[in-house]
Amino acid sequence: MNVEDIEKKLDAREIGIKEAQRLVAVLLNAREPTWAGWVSPNERESAVRKVDNELELIIYTLKPESQHAAVASVMAEVKTILERDAEVANNS
Repeated sequence: MNVEDIEKKLDAREIGIKEAQRLVAVLLNAREPTWAGWVSPNERESAVRKVDNELELIIYTLKPESQHAAVASVMAEVKTILERDAEVANNS
């Protein structure tokens, strides 16, 4: 599963935000990233933790009608993390 698959399932209302949060965590932790493009492993871990925290806040603080747009911006952050991982892997 990739980010686009998660987004499609969210758009189709096949999964909820809590399930999307779980799938994002699995996706981001599925493989050991190459640390070369990150300042430190802590920088990437911090980015991953930020995404998880943002999804958690969306679930518990936003009204359902506002959640979808907020999740879309978080998914963009997930893509950025994965693109940075891929860029680093390609340059290694």
